[in-house]
Amino acid sequence: MGPVKKPAKSKTYYSGRMRERIYNEYFRVSKTAKRDCTNWKEVAERARWERLHKIMRKRYNYVG
Repeated sequence: MGPVKKPAKSKTYYSGRMRERIYNEYFRVSKTAKRDCTNWKEVAERARWERLHKIMRKRYNYVG
């Protein structure tokens, strides 16, 4: 018998630490992100919030 192969990790596997960091950043940005942006700083913040929200929905099936 040859060496035993370990099963490959699925492509949807993400470490708990990365998920925790994304959630923390998402909730931090959520406090200040506005729906109706009036200047470029707010637009950039809203875009960051949208990006984090999209990642959480796709990778972690977050509904919120």
